[in-house]
Amino acid sequence: MAKSRLLKVWRFTAFFFVTFMAGAVSTFSQAADDSCREQKAYSVVQRFFRAAYPDLPADKSELRITVSTPMSQSAQTFNDVAADVIGPRYESTKTSGEHVYRVETKSLLGGRFLLDPSEQIEQVSIEGAWVNWNKWTKILRLVDSHPEWTQAKANSALKEAGAKYGPSEKEQFTKNIPVENLADSLGKLTIRSADFAVLGKARKGNFSSLCWRVTLEAQPEGRPGATYYAVFEPFGGRLVWIGKSPPSTK
Repeated sequence: MAKSRLLKVWRFTAFFFVTFMAGAVSTFSQAADDSCREQKAYSVVQRFFRAAYPDLPADKSELRITVSTPMSQSAQTFNDVAADVIGPRYESTKTSGEHVYRVETKSLLGGRFLLDPSEQIEQVSIEGAWVNWNKWTKILRLVDSHPEWTQAKANSALKEAGAKYGPSEKEQFTKNIPVENLADSLGKLTIRSADFAVLGKARKGNFSSLCWRVTLEAQPEGRPGATYYAVFEPFGGRLVWIGKSPPSTK
């Protein structure tokens, strides 16, 4: 499955879920009050989404989050946050004998955030329409079904599917990485490397990736520097996964 490609490791051992009504669901553009832990988690997620996807229709969208913590820990801190951005409401009427009012919402993207004890981002995984999830996973399934294809053939199929940032568009892709926007969430970022994932040697199962793998060096103000590894899909060059490298034990 596509999720396994991103190396997501989530622990579901024993979580105490807290869904809060006040502040958990609000207009995406609305500022969050940091007066309590739940709202602090909301603020962390909101700030990250705004930075990573600045073209989200913020004024007409809602951010909904669910925070959780292991049963063995105090509920004063939250290290696991699930988030969804719900798109604009669509209203329609019908006049066949009576007035019909209907409101529809559309999920734009969903994410899972792992936070450290100081509520800084350790890992984020994103999927949904806004990050071209269906387009990306569709081309991955196609390539996986053709283990005889060469890398060149897979790249050609990717381009035909409408990908904007294939392996030949490295310069354009790196210019699209929102390093300045993400500085508020992760610290000042420097791109150390950006490589397009090639087909795996073992042509079985989910051997294709067709994504950009990026190494970022972060220097947060007042905190130690860190290395982040990120994955970007090729259709719009949008971030789908980012994780902090464990500190060196040397």
